[in-house]
Amino acid sequence: MECIMKRFAVIICFIVLTISASAQNKFEKYVFVTGNAAFGNMKIENSDGYHNAVKTERPFNTYLGLKAGFGFFVAKNFRLELGVGVPYSKEISSKDGDKWLYDKVLGVSICPNMAYFVKLADRFYYTPTIGGNFVFGKEELDVSSYQTEKYDYRLTGVYVNPVSFQFRVSPKFALGLDVGQVYYRRIKISYQVSGAYAAANQWHFSFNDISVSALFYF
Repeated sequence: MECIMKRFAVIICFIVLTISASAQNKFEKYVFVTGNAAFGNMKIENSDGYHNAVKTERPFNTYLGLKAGFGFFVAKNFRLELGVGVPYSKEISSKDGDKWLYDKVLGVSICPNMAYFVKLADRFYYTPTIGGNFVFGKEELDVSSYQTEKYDYRLTGVYVNPVSFQFRVSPKFALGLDVGQVYYRRIKISYQVSGAYAAANQWHFSFNDISVSALFYF
């Protein structure tokens, strides 16, 4: 009987330690890697109402990104994070004959953010996030099927991830999922020869973007 009680006590201690380690406690730290991608093709069918249909196909805009960084819990369930990434985008600008023309951007991003963890179930958290995004890179614009122009590209913005979750697989490893984003950004494009620039302000709301993170706690 005494042996059984000792084993039971060991099991209880192990469960308590595991639950405690799985909580988002003050001073916990982690490193992470995040990847996101959005691309594909779209098929369009136009009909004149008399069974005469014209089918066309066009590519979606392409968005790829890879980011790594560091996170730190400054209080229980409240964390700060800093990530550095390499975003790439390829958006359709127009069409020259049968060839699609693109506006392509490749840069380096710096992304500070903060999140609050709301426990939904054992080791499963809702993690709404707000942050900033600063991108420095180059833009390559297809002017025609045979001519391309390059510019300096700068982006400054703020964003909110309202649909964000994290699952603590183990005390040392977690998976994160972000679906969609609401953001405001200011884009500045500088012409390298003349020094002139163009600026644009954008609001964006989308649930099409998905990013997955692997987090390693220590």
